[in-house]
Amino acid sequence: MSEYSWKETIERELKKRDGIEKPQDSVFASFQALYERLNKADQQIDQMKSMDIHSELDKLLKTNEGLQKQLLHETTSNKTSQKEISHLKTQLTHNNKEVSRLNQSISKLMDKLNKQTEEYYHKNKSIELINDEYIAMEIQNNLLFDKVAKLEKENEDLVKRWMEKVKLDADRLNEML
Repeated sequence: MSEYSWKETIERELKKRDGIEKPQDSVFASFQALYERLNKADQQIDQMKSMDIHSELDKLLKTNEGLQKQLLHETTSNKTSQKEISHLKTQLTHNNKEVSRLNQSISKLMDKLNKQTEEYYHKNKSIELINDEYIAMEIQNNLLFDKVAKLEKENEDLVKRWMEKVKLDADRLNEML
């Protein structure tokens, strides 16, 4: 059980990290695209210097304004994402503390369960010994009852025989007299 719990914990923590970092992928991709556009714009500016500079400059200024607005939007989005990441990190820290507390509780309960299981095992062995002794005594008791019954029957037979002999002796004495 403990062999798999650390693996599951790592997988769970990696999934949480991916969940936290995943929203940032679009921000990074946006900055990358923005960076590529700016490079392209710089190349176009260089090309325009040799061409019609004024018309190209107007186009580039409009493109630049659009890119600045997009950059501003991405920066705002990035700040929002950073706040969300901060909140998620706080929540993750809280969850990690809770997991740690629960793991300690589980550990204590497992120790208690192991102690009770061991106690149950010893009590069960004691009950088995007592039950074996009880069965042995029950068998011994039955044998003694059988012996007592046999001795009582034998005594009864001896008393009958003796009574018969006494009766015969009394009858003989009566006949002699």
